Amino acid sequence: MNYKINDKTEKKLYEIHKAEFDSFLNEIYSKIKWKNPVQINLKEDKNNSKKTLGKTAFYNPSLNEVSIFCSDRHPKDILRSLSHELIHHKQNG
Repeated sequence: MNYKINDKTEKKLYEIHKAEFDSFLNEIYSKIKWKNPVQINLKEDKNNSKKTLGKTAFYNPSLNEVSIFCSDRHPKDILRSLSHELIHHKQNG
């Protein structure tokens, strides 16, 4: 497994959607094959979620870490942000 999920969401989104997350991550890994393991942080930020142009996700290349803001978002949208950040991870190494 080339990823680790750290789920800090109230509803434990990863536990609820584990099959979808794992299937998605395995599929994207089979396509782009990043070298270094990646830490994926699922986070809550209620204030950020109220902003039209609030943050959706970011990548920290020095830590090989992707953070996704999940408050008030559909799982499909969360996976879309995750795929974008994983491309940055692939570009990093």
